[in-house]
Amino acid sequence: MSNIVPILCAVLAGGSTALEAFVNGELGKNTTALTATFISLVVGSIFFLISILITGDLKSLGNINDINPKLLIGGVLGGLVIYFTVRAIPGLGVSNTLTLIVVSQMLIGFFYR
Repeated sequence: MSNIVPILCAVLAGGSTALEAFVNGELGKNTTALTATFISLVVGSIFFLISILITGDLKSLGNINDINPKLLIGGVLGGLVIYFTVRAIPGLGVSNTLTLIVVSQMLIGFFYR
């Protein structure tokens, strides 16, 4: 019973990934993959900045200097996920793209433990 919240978060992450791929794929059709990635990241950044302000977690932004700079690569990797997804969808479709993403995640997760 104590795993309900993590399970729910994982399911919501999966659903968000599918919806994000579809929406960003459509956005990429109206712009370019690079522009769609930029727009997606900017909108996401604004959303989370507002969330930080609403929750009163602004103090945590002050601890950025304590973060190992190597860990900032996560932001680049997140952007690459969006970019490569937007590039793949026109050729593969959403379902095939997401299937390959999940298989890739599983393989990388298996070898990187």
